[in-house]
Amino acid sequence: MKKRWIGILLTAALVAAQPASAFAAQSPNTNVNISGSDSNGYYDDSTSSSKTTGSSAASNTGTTSANAVSVEGASASGTAVIGDIQVGFATGEAATAGLPAQTVAAINAINAGNTLADVVKDVDLNGYSALTSVQAIVAKDVNTNQPKTGEVAVSLYVPNLVQGLNNVQVLFYDNATGLWKLVNPANVDVANKKITVNISGSGSFSIVYKK
Repeated sequence: MKKRWIGILLTAALVAAQPASAFAAQSPNTNVNISGSDSNGYYDDSTSSSKTTGSSAASNTGTTSANAVSVEGASASGTAVIGDIQVGFATGEAATAGLPAQTVAAINAINAGNTLADVVKDVDLNGYSALTSVQAIVAKDVNTNQPKTGEVAVSLYVPNLVQGLNNVQVLFYDNATGLWKLVNPANVDVANKKITVNISGSGSFSIVYKK
């Protein structure tokens, strides 16, 4: 069934002090683009199964130096509305505000380049490495401004997504359940460096892969 997806341009960076060698892949330039929107900020897609397309590998694009969020056709606050859900991205201290101490520690450890299987115990991450730093997405009810659960479809632009990365997944911490999980993308497009995935409301995520 076709879904309407909002067009969002997110530019998010690794922690400034993080070394370029923190991840096994090239240092991630985590410019995230929820793309493909029409003039109204929406587009239709009927993809329901996971597939990987494209074969070209791009050169290292470096890392960004700031956390800046802009939303196409949205308010100056950088948020967008999908039905009764307001979506935005949290940065800085707001990205981990209210999370359990062990979750914050896990996020910091992932961003420091520690082995995923040693950091997150909720899921089997043996053999997985982080391709991007952990980023926080926030979904709220537009009427109550309270956290809102429910799937949000996003298309993420990942500059260091290259050919040869196996089992590309989204490691997602669900704020509602307090658990980590692996989410299988609906589409992994290496040629255009995009990953399409459904995430369940507010949480924190990192793109992960196996060598």
